[in-house]
Amino acid sequence: KQYERTAALIDVDDKNFYVLDIFRTVAGAAHYKFVYGPYATLTTSNLNLQPTDKDPVAGGQLRNFAIATNPPTGWSAEWNVEDRLHLLPPKTNVRMRYTDFSQGVDVITNEAWTATMTQIEPRPDKIENWIPCLITRKTGPSPLSSTFVSVLEPFEGRSVIKRINRVPLDDGSGEHSDTDVALCIELNSGDRDLLIIADRELGGLRHIDVHGWYVDFQGEWCWLRCHRNRLKRVAMGNALSVSFHHTEIDLSEEQPLVEVDFTKRTNQVVDGHDVRIVVNEPVAR
Repeated sequence: KQYERTAALIDVDDKNFYVLDIFRTVAGAAHYKFVYGPYATLTTSNLNLQPTDKDPVAGGQLRNFAIATNPPTGWSAEWNVEDRLHLLPPKTNVRMRYTDFSQGVDVITNEAWTATMTQIEPRPDKIENWIPCLITRKTGPSPLSSTFVSVLEPFEGRSVIKRINRVPLDDGSGEHSDTDVALCIELNSGDRDLLIIADRELGGLRHIDVHGWYVDFQGEWCWLRCHRNRLKRVAMGNALSVSFHHTEIDLSEEQPLVEVDFTKRTNQVVDGHDVRIVVNEPVAR
């Protein structure tokens, strides 16, 4: 019924970035999402992992399983990358953090076998290469609906992200759907990002209110970057409007991409056409 993925790469500055990854599917009674990385050591946070001898994925060339059932939202895993081929400068510390906001899932850590050029032919020392693997699993009655939500951030030394939270949404129907997603990402710079990804399968361009943000959005996806209550940048797609505190952006028609840069004094509309911007400054009393 549904099988789609949304990935958004968001620049933090000239060097750093993160990726929002949303995978929606409706089918069957069991869904497995696999995340592989390079040669690395894998550590986790907020997971009560228990070793198990049971292979949850038959024939997957996996080993060393541990499982955490029904973990709290916002758990994370981190890859500490091993530069086995010596491609990086000495003492380079590259990591990749994966933070998950999926609901009703189990988490399985394991190792996955990987082939290298030296293993195309049998090796006399019989050495094999294994890499960390992360599985997020959801099971339930068919047809099962799953929305896997995660943020991936590669970084060197220190992360530029301070905190990530999943934010409640309201489309006026009185029912919150797990397939609509909003995340607040607080950066160490003091800026905050809000990402809204609505499920278009629920019908049309719905008005979506974001709890605690004074945001009303009509469309499919939107990204806001702000500092305190001041907008810095906005990008939205398949959308008609967005408002944030005292700023409103309205479009004359649905557009695939509109981008506005409020750090510029002129020519603020970077992409899009027929964009109406209204800033209602509060009146001092």
